[in-house]
Amino acid sequence: EKTLRSLITARDAALDADHHSPSPATVQQLRRARSELQAALRRAQSDWVLTTCAPVNDGIVGSRGSAVAWENVKRLRAGLGPSSRPAQPKMQKADGTRATSPEENATVFSEHFEKLYGHTPSFDSSVIELLQQRDAAPNLDHTPSDVEIRRAVQRLNDTAPGESGVPAPLFKALISTGAGFDLVRAMVLAFWVSGEVPDEWETGLLAILPKKGDLSQPGNYRGIMMLEVAYKIVANLLNERLEPVIESLDHEAQCGFRRKRGCSDAIFTVRQLIAKRREHGLETWILFIDLVKAFDRVPRELLWQVMLEYGVPPKIVSLLIALHELVHVKFEIDGVVRVL
Repeated sequence: EKTLRSLITARDAALDADHHSPSPATVQQLRRARSELQAALRRAQSDWVLTTCAPVNDGIVGSRGSAVAWENVKRLRAGLGPSSRPAQPKMQKADGTRATSPEENATVFSEHFEKLYGHTPSFDSSVIELLQQRDAAPNLDHTPSDVEIRRAVQRLNDTAPGESGVPAPLFKALISTGAGFDLVRAMVLAFWVSGEVPDEWETGLLAILPKKGDLSQPGNYRGIMMLEVAYKIVANLLNERLEPVIESLDHEAQCGFRRKRGCSDAIFTVRQLIAKRREHGLETWILFIDLVKAFDRVPRELLWQVMLEYGVPPKIVSLLIALHELVHVKFEIDGVVRVL
């Protein structure tokens, strides 16, 4: 801590000198001070992670194995209180009146998300006949290799964990040790072989985030599902298996949700098209379609059938179905916890 404070002081002094008497020498000194501070911060962060995770590793290799490791994880989480939040507005109920208590606020959100997530979209099964059936994609349903499992863990984003509170950095630290990686591999293979989702994965925490507009309207909030990190590891692995199949099916003009492509490419093309048509005095009509709650309203049953038609092995589809069948969705608003 003393070293970091001294480096921060040196950085601030170099910044002040460059501000009042700028010169090549002060610029070089400022760059050096910033570089030294950043390097020290990275070392401190690495040391903290190793020190923090040491009790977890000790638990894994001990006589009680994962039970001790989990006890150590819970101890590490102790004392981390929730961040402060702004006051929740009084929500508008279905009858047009305002909620008068946290319980009524929670009821408004329960009804909103029940309507959103509880609705099973209908579809015309005859659309399946329009698809061109493809041969089964090879090498998709074989047992995951150690390399694939490590890559799936490394691809985790350090986002909020699920109900257990076990964060992604913990799994990344675990795979750096032999015993830790064995634990992660056993977890992944148990799901892969049985196709059964552990009870801990069946509850998703719903974070309710405000969007633009009147915040007394539940429709102006976005629900972000926070799932167990172990669940995300398996999802990453399946996603990597499916990417080549999806890439072969995507239209060349599709830019969104594809690697090494972006919507900026499509925007550039549209702007060029408009400019050229204007040069020739031609009108241009563009259609923008915004599908409300598009992801939440995809007919899952239709999706599974489409995947089978496109050659995705039944084993992979069955694993995806298991991952999508959450039993519980839990959220907290104004201190009131509700389970959908």
